Amino acid sequence: MTTKITQEQLNHYTIHSSQFVSCNQAFVDCRTPGSEQKENYSFIGLGVSQSSDQFVNLKERHGFNIGAGAMPKGCVNNLHSHYTAEVFYIYKGDWEFKWGNKGENTAVLPEKTVFSPMTWMFRGFRNVGVDDGFIFTVLGGDETGGIIWHPDVLKEAAKHGLFLSVDNELLDTVENPDALNGVKLFEPMTQDQMQQVMHQISPEQMKQRFVLFEDLVWSDDALLCSKVDGHQCSVAPVIGWGMSEDKDHVPPIYNPHTFSLEWLKIPAGHSVAMHRLQEHQVLKLHQGTLQVVLNTEAEGQVSNTIHPKDILSVPPHSWRTFKNVGSEDVLVVVVLEGDSPKHIEWSTAIIQQAQEQNYALDHCGYITLHSLVKYAK
Repeated sequence: MTTKITQEQLNHYTIHSSQFVSCNQAFVDCRTPGSEQKENYSFIGLGVSQSSDQFVNLKERHGFNIGAGAMPKGCVNNLHSHYTAEVFYIYKGDWEFKWGNKGENTAVLPEKTVFSPMTWMFRGFRNVGVDDGFIFTVLGGDETGGIIWHPDVLKEAAKHGLFLSVDNELLDTVENPDALNGVKLFEPMTQDQMQQVMHQISPEQMKQRFVLFEDLVWSDDALLCSKVDGHQCSVAPVIGWGMSEDKDHVPPIYNPHTFSLEWLKIPAGHSVAMHRLQEHQVLKLHQGTLQVVLNTEAEGQVSNTIHPKDILSVPPHSWRTFKNVGSEDVLVVVVLEGDSPKHIEWSTAIIQQAQEQNYALDHCGYITLHSLVKYAK
């Protein structure tokens, strides 16, 4: 099965930072002092926004949601929990995270860190950098179930006229004094419920779920095309089994999320050769200039160029190549649908050129010597 993409479709799947649309009333704490300046973005899927005014760039189901938060220095996102995975990728700034039933544990994380807190655990965060901060989020599943806010957050929000229905809908009694009439409200968790179901993770245990950029384990042998001149690139897994074809690659975080996440590095003048995947693939560019080309030459190729902070969703089954067209390394966060290892289908030309260098994929999809697998039945 092959999916041919038109230029119009590719434009639709490309979200440049100039197309980001924020909502400053996405959550029940949007009037709480210290939190009123945060802005929420929903790029792929609605995520957990509680506002009917939230703009969504791409509504197509991907198996996960992608959003972001922009917060000035000192701004706080208060204690809350999720039913599905919530992963943070720090694009800009230093951020202090707190977690626990009282927010008693803290850690400060720098740019390019990926953090995956446990589900069913209260977490909150604050921009402690020197400037405005920006943080991407990836949420598990197409349906996230919404947010469980800490009881203290709901109590404070009520002082400012904001409540939540059982359907996760934001109710504003300042704008509409009758907003609560006939509506069943979300009931705050009791202390007993919190003790029973909420994870209690020590700072030492939580370190396993912080993946700093400086701690990434890169492999120059993660993609078959790297064995071919002009296509050198590296992969560093973070969450799940992703698309790496290095048999020794083990992600630091591997519990199910409904998606995988990894870093891809492409040196200047190089590219990831023509290939395709059967899953939704989303690229979030952190550094450099990346040209994404879809379709084979016979199908008629289309392309877009993205820059830092831009997002591009590559549809399943479509042929693609990623070209570094800048003067520095491209660094891109890659999110792929599903928890299982992803299997890349390479173009015939790349398979043949890799074989000429005595490299091929074994029957599990890992790179090995062609001389050891070419006779296998």
